[in-house]
Parts: sequence; structure tokens; C-alpha cells
Amino acid sequence: MKFLSFLSLAAGVSAATLQQQSHEKRSDTEIAARAVDKPYVFATFTSKNEQKSNEETWLHIYTSDDGKQFAEYAMNAYKPSKSLLRDPSIIKDGDTYYIAHTTGWDGDDFAVIKSKDLKNWENVATVKTGVKDTEKTWAPEWFKDPKDGQVYIYVSIKTKQEEFAPYIFTAKGGLTSFGAGEKLDVYNYGSGVGQPHIDMFIVHKADDKETPYHAFMKNEKEKHIEHLTSKSAKGTWNYVQTNNALGFGNREGPAVTKLPDDKWIMWMDNYHGNYLYSTSDDLSKWSDSVDMPSWNKKFRHGTVIRQ
Repeated sequence: MKFLSFLSLAAGVSAATLQQQSHEKRSDTEIAARAVDKPYVFATFTSKNEQKSNEETWLHIYTSDDGKQFAEYAMNAYKPSKSLLRDPSIIKDGDTYYIAHTTGWDGDDFAVIKSKDLKNWENVATVKTGVKDTEKTWAPEWFKDPKDGQVYIYVSIKTKQEEFAPYIFTAKGGLTSFGAGEKLDVYNYGSGVGQPHIDMFIVHKADDKETPYHAFMKNEKEKHIEHLTSKSAKGTWNYVQTNNALGFGNREGPAVTKLPDDKWIMWMDNYHGNYLYSTSDDLSKWSDSVDMPSWNKKFRHGTVIRQ
């Protein structure tokens, strides 16, 4: 979720069996369960009359062979009847796709919808934060922990007492029920290091034996994407690259997954209505960002899965 005129792409991911970012070999049964053959699915949205009382939002689905060039698949696939749909984060469980999304600029909940074909969607849950004095609930992002199979949603929450901070919600027996949000343990978060943050996105880097969990968040004060690592999904999280250490300048909405050549790719918004991407071998050193195709300017904050 962004302030007016800000765009963002935060790519949440899952493999065909909810296998976050590991991309291990998938069975023929899992591949057959896909709604589309193309390996990359991008869930995004557009908005009309943004931040006005009559704002309307629509979900759109794009697909890609290479993770860079996306083609339209299901435009105007879903429009909530009683809320907004912003910042859709997509994950796949068996033959069913689930999207968690922001429901409004203000409020204390987020929603979950599901589909088997990526074209027809239904609401299956509205999740209250359970966090006292919640004022804003933005950008829910799925994450499947490859260590134990637990599914989480990371959410940016602003309360009356505190600016935006990352919270974690634990799925209970499915992808439509969650425990109350727990504030993440981020070292030095309350001491002014990168506070506040929004759009936290997690990946698991299996060859990083010490801290395999990597997070990218937008520093709302500095307007840069910063890098954190942890030994577990819940933390403690530690900053390893702050301010403009990644070299992107003013960016938001980090979106990270793997390309066919096994390199990492990060999508990001440059605040001027178009998206860029960068690639990396190690999640720390990134190539110069490159513009995505010009028609991608219509993209808004969403997520990509590599299925």
C-alpha cells in the first residue's frame, strides 16, 4: 500500500505445493494442477479515483515465460463489492490460488480470496489484525517456511501509538484462518534504524547456512529499499544493508524471486509510474536496474509466483 501516486511491486511467491522460493523439482501432478502452463504468474491491480470516497479497484493477472516480459491473462478478474483490492499477494496451494490483499487505506483487516483458474475469484476470509489501536493495515505478503511448512502473512501495520512496523500472522489449519498479528523482532527497529518500514517481503536462501531468511523492506523515511537477514521467519531480524546500500536510489515495493537461470530478480517501482528490475547472484550485489516494457506502467503493487 502506498501514498498517493506511489506505485509498488512486492512479489510474494510460492511453488505449486506452497514451496516458498526453493524451486525444487516439481512432480508432473503438481505441474498439471496449474491454471496456466507459463511458470510466472503476476497478480496486480488498477485503481480509479484513488484515495477518494468513490475509489474502485480491480484485480488483473499476467503471465510470463521468463519473469521479465508479462502478457495479459485475466483482466478485471475481480472487484470487491464492499472494500478495495490493493496490494494483492498470490500463493498456490495444490490446484488453488489464494490472494491476500489490502482492503482500504484505513482499517484493521485484510482479506483473502481464492480461485482455481485465475479468472474467477471468491472472497473466503476477512482477517482482523488483533493488534490494539490498528489504524492502517497494508500490503499482506504470503510466505511459506521451507523448514517446517508453516505459512505466514507479513503485514505493514500502523497503530495510534506507532508508525508502520512489520507484523507476522500465522496460518491455522489452512489459508483462511490466522492467529492475531505479532510484531516482528527487528533489532534496533525502535532505535531509529530505518523506521518506519512498509512492504516487507521474505525469501529463503538455502545456501546461506547462518541466516537463510532474507527480507527487503521500503524505508518510508529515506525512501530506499533495505536488506535484513534472520535465522528464522520470526526473527530476530538484523539490518545488513541500509539507506541506499543496494544502489537503487528512491524505490519501493521490492519483489524478489528466481529466474530460469537461477539468478534472483527484484522488481521495484521508481515513483514515476513505471517498473524496473535488477538481478543478483547473492541478494546483496545487484545489477543496474532496467526498465520493464513501457506498457507495464499500468502495474500496481502486486506479487509474482514462480510455479
